[in-house]
Amino acid sequence: GILYPMALIAQIMAKPDPAVGLHPLSLLPTGPGLRQTLDAQLNGEAPVVLVYIDLDNFKAYNDRYGFIRGDAMIRLLAEQLRHAFPAQQDSMLGHIGGDDFILILEKAEAGLYRALQNVMTQFHSLAMHLYDEEDVRRGFFETEDGKRYPIASISVGIVNGRTGRMANAVAAAERAAYLKKVAKSYVGSVIVTENTPPDMMPVETGAQIGLWEQSAVSALQALARAVRSDDPHALDEDFTAFPYFEVVFELDAAGKQRYPNWLNPAMYGRIKAGGKGVDRSHQPYFSRVAATHSPYISPIYLSSATEDFCLTVSLPLFANGRWDGVLVGDINIASMAEFTFPGEDMAEA
Repeated sequence: GILYPMALIAQIMAKPDPAVGLHPLSLLPTGPGLRQTLDAQLNGEAPVVLVYIDLDNFKAYNDRYGFIRGDAMIRLLAEQLRHAFPAQQDSMLGHIGGDDFILILEKAEAGLYRALQNVMTQFHSLAMHLYDEEDVRRGFFETEDGKRYPIASISVGIVNGRTGRMANAVAAAERAAYLKKVAKSYVGSVIVTENTPPDMMPVETGAQIGLWEQSAVSALQALARAVRSDDPHALDEDFTAFPYFEVVFELDAAGKQRYPNWLNPAMYGRIKAGGKGVDRSHQPYFSRVAATHSPYISPIYLSSATEDFCLTVSLPLFANGRWDGVLVGDINIASMAEFTFPGEDMAEA
């Protein structure tokens, strides 16, 4: 048959884009479609609970650290929320602005507060790697105008209808905005619930500060016990148990790579193989471990290979009781939530 170019172009342009209606950074529902969903649920008979989640002082953070780290922080929170509140028939997670998220529930789950507290404490633990070490030690970051802001705090407002039924999305947004204002009056992470007056629940985000780091190091230690060799596929089966690692490689005591990169099969074609013999002694993931013989976790960075946000974990290797080198693994930020959540769902929390 005959296919005319303009007919082909017309068909391509007419085909629905699956990404339409999704936020480009989080790939969560956004825009008019999200608002229409909220309106439809508010018009139904079932009660609706609206959870409004907002990153505190995000504009100040962007001004201080730049949009690359800002995008990483938003993506990190999005993945934490996606992991904590998976898509279900009676709930919907959306991204309504640069740093604002919304969770629409047909009913208040028994474990909602516990799940939100987990997100807030575990996000704080991960997001610390998006700040300079000095700011983390001080517990705040400072902008050019001399103002100080806390590290990685979140404000949550829960609109539950206790002050009256919500007529539509506009009315719901007004109530959420009021609760957000109440939450912003508190320095640090807090959950504010609609009531007269609103109920305020501060969240201690430092409670699990080292939880995910311990999990990441333990995972790499498990890979250190696997049989490693010059075979670039030596760890293929091990990546099944630890899918969040994109690539793993080993350095000798001088900082040179012993074997070729072991790639997660999902990364074939995206990350270069090889690497054997490359001198990496100048990299912090080697020099820090060489100096302390202790594990090292890097700040979050944008990978030039995968164009995704990652961080690097490294730990010392020993042979016959003596330091023998360093094992290094790169972790994808989209998978980091798997380290921090114990696997309980909202009903069990």
